[in-house]
Amino acid sequence: MPGAQNVVFKAVARFRKRGWGTSPTAPVDDREHGGGLEFGFSTIAEERKPTMMIYVGNLDYAVTSDELRTLLEPFGAVTMAEVQVKSRTGQSRGFALVEMPNEREAEAAISALSGSDFRDRKLTVNESRPRRTVRDLYAGGGWFGGGGGG
Repeated sequence: MPGAQNVVFKAVARFRKRGWGTSPTAPVDDREHGGGLEFGFSTIAEERKPTMMIYVGNLDYAVTSDELRTLLEPFGAVTMAEVQVKSRTGQSRGFALVEMPNEREAEAAISALSGSDFRDRKLTVNESRPRRTVRDLYAGGGWFGGGGGG
């Protein structure tokens, strides 16, 4: 169906023109060389390099994201270092999330900084875990012992 290929090709051209990404891999027009349109799909794992999110806890409330970045940069590249703040007041929540693109460097930073003193406080540094929701706490036995039944 040559008409359908033209429609798809035009849609992809509009997609690219607007600056939207090319994932899943957009059709390749190979009609000039006797081929047709080819589709390929790439997975998220192929597109993103493995990074590690690090939780840094027990921070002094006056620590800034820049200070945290300088603390972690000797161990390797830091993609993001962000001290978490309360949305209403802007006050620090006492912990931060740091993203490092190299997993080995991140593990070295965790082992070196965990339990170390920074501004007279012992840091808690480990790999960040997914945030638990209220539903998880009820279902998993977090608050009321979980279970259910009657």
